[in-house]
Amino acid sequence: MSTLSTLINPGQLCLGQAFKAMHHSNNTHQLPLPPNAEGESMSKVYRDIIQYLKNCLNGKPLIVFTLTQEVAIVKSCFDYMQTACELDYTDNSDDEDGKKDPIPPILVYDIQYLFFYLKKETMGMMGQPNEGIKHDVTNAIFLRDIFEFEEKIACQFHEEIDRSRYCTRSQVVRWVYTFCDYMCKDLGITMEPGKHAPFFKPLDTSSD
Repeated sequence: MSTLSTLINPGQLCLGQAFKAMHHSNNTHQLPLPPNAEGESMSKVYRDIIQYLKNCLNGKPLIVFTLTQEVAIVKSCFDYMQTACELDYTDNSDDEDGKKDPIPPILVYDIQYLFFYLKKETMGMMGQPNEGIKHDVTNAIFLRDIFEFEEKIACQFHEEIDRSRYCTRSQVVRWVYTFCDYMCKDLGITMEPGKHAPFFKPLDTSSD
């Protein structure tokens, strides 16, 4: 499974936001805040995201997905990161007139709608009735987050401090597992541990 994972150093916090940021960090991901923040600058991370998406999508529009309630937030974050990015950023190539290529936009879409749409399509492709697939039902299934406490899918930082459920890398991997868990059977795809599902960990049935 291909992933891009890094810590972000946001630089100086916005005036008046320090307490709110500290409260959020303490209760969720526990990432250190400026001036002790770790990781790359926002402009560096934004360039890395663009390059990663270009490599994955081969000339297609740069698209990412997130939860319904977070679409506007993620769009705003990308706008902020793009502003922080160097204005002359390109993919290291010049146009014929010597000008730099513009920064391509990153489009943000609703992953819960994608989950609903793909479920209907996969069932339809296999000739199964899909009229009963409703958006509110697939939403409920997706938001169960049944792989929430899965081990060894978060970044090293969050694995070490036992905050895996708040790690964005863990969240994205869990989304992949959820899609596969709900659709691979429809398509006759055999689930491979570590690719379509977590690695199987047998229960300890030994007795004292």
